[in-house]
Amino acid sequence: RYRWFTLAKYLRPYISGWLGIYFALGIIILPSTSKDLFFSLAMLFFALAIMDSAWKARNDDKSDPRGNPLLFTIFSLALIDFMTDLLAPIRVTLAAMMVLGIINILRFVHCYKFPGPRPTQDIPSILLTGGLVWFGAGIAAWMGYLYPAMLIAVFGGLTLCVLYAGTVFTRFLLLVSNALTSGRRSWASFISTLVIPFLWLGLFIGAIHWAASVFNANWFFLHIYDIDLVPAVSIEISLRKLLVLLLIGLLVRFTLSWLGEMLAVISDSRQLDLVSINSTFLVVRYVVWILFILFVLASLHIEWDNLKWILGGLSVGFGFALKDILENFFSGIIVLIGKQVRPGDTIEFGTVYGKVDKINVRATFIKTEDNALIAIPNTQIVSKEFRNWTLNGDIRRNQFEVGVAYGSDIQFVIETMLEVMNASNLVLKVIPPDVLFIDFASSAILLRARYWVHVDCRSISASLLRRRMEEVFRDRGIVIAFPQLDVHIDNAAASPSLLPV
Repeated sequence: RYRWFTLAKYLRPYISGWLGIYFALGIIILPSTSKDLFFSLAMLFFALAIMDSAWKARNDDKSDPRGNPLLFTIFSLALIDFMTDLLAPIRVTLAAMMVLGIINILRFVHCYKFPGPRPTQDIPSILLTGGLVWFGAGIAAWMGYLYPAMLIAVFGGLTLCVLYAGTVFTRFLLLVSNALTSGRRSWASFISTLVIPFLWLGLFIGAIHWAASVFNANWFFLHIYDIDLVPAVSIEISLRKLLVLLLIGLLVRFTLSWLGEMLAVISDSRQLDLVSINSTFLVVRYVVWILFILFVLASLHIEWDNLKWILGGLSVGFGFALKDILENFFSGIIVLIGKQVRPGDTIEFGTVYGKVDKINVRATFIKTEDNALIAIPNTQIVSKEFRNWTLNGDIRRNQFEVGVAYGSDIQFVIETMLEVMNASNLVLKVIPPDVLFIDFASSAILLRARYWVHVDCRSISASLLRRRMEEVFRDRGIVIAFPQLDVHIDNAAASPSLLPV
């Protein structure tokens, strides 16, 4: 018996979902049936499937045997819908509203107070909000206000269910997306940029249509979808058109994100220049979004003759108020097209040294060796001097100076320094290291060690080589010079008052 109960509990969301699809198809295939009744049954089973799946997606589902407290809310909303479809008398509907309010409140209290594991995560707030919704609906029904009671129950209950299901599904999908980020980045991008927005959009649209069905107002919402919201002007704006543009914008965003992931995968597999590909693709993204904006303006029937006066007036304000933003925007385009600086390059700008993390319309972000992210305006990148250490490759020459005491065997010191550099794994052997005799300083003979390393090993290589040279110098008796000062005092001075006291 327990096995069959567990199997039925597992299959319940699937059974509810298929029943919802059956009644939804019945509206189209069976025209002689009552469309309102079949629509109510379809929404009932779809809501049961969604809420049951959301409850099972919780981490603490197995530790809470009392079941989903919002399932009875779904049945209550469906019963209100059926009563309006069957044109039940007002007194009967008011009595049913009072009874449903009391039962739902008792159900929420049972889930929180009765023996058993205490609800975890966000369930206490769900129980409290649901209890307040049905308490308000029951009080309104007891006072004889039918439509306010239905309004509180239907819109309050559906809003609670949508927010709960959307939050749980979003949390679950984000966990799946984070798990797929390391291996299948395209699927992670698909979930984060397309599935989650469409999930919330579908939940809200379904809830609005069911609420309209309860009040027999679906015709009103269907009419609102196509009506011109701003009839006084030549611009054609309707909810349907705005919804279509929103969906197209989501698809464009997903497509660009997916293409970026695919380019990264292809460049890794074929060893292409990922830095140049990212810079070019960033320009393509800007162009696509500009074309999308032009498409939106054309879809709304915004004529350029009317728009040019607005742009002409705003251009003056933009010229003064947004001067820096516009300069940085066009400078960013110049940087991306010119490719003097690309994401991933290692640059030195004044006292800032690090890798270019990203380039946007306002600034170039550099991540330093201390993991600090520094934003440099694009205008400074274009107009001022900087060093790009990786524009011609990822290797660079590094150098540091060593001072040895006067009287040292210079040739022996140079051979020792070359031996240390050649023995290091960080020093590249393609270009041999060398040592230069720099100067006769005041307290030391200065030698300069020069070698080639990868850009990322610049700092660590200098530290390791200095430490190793100090050890080898100590073993071989080579003295590293330090500042010295000889003071000579002439005791045979004529005047004793000039002698130091």
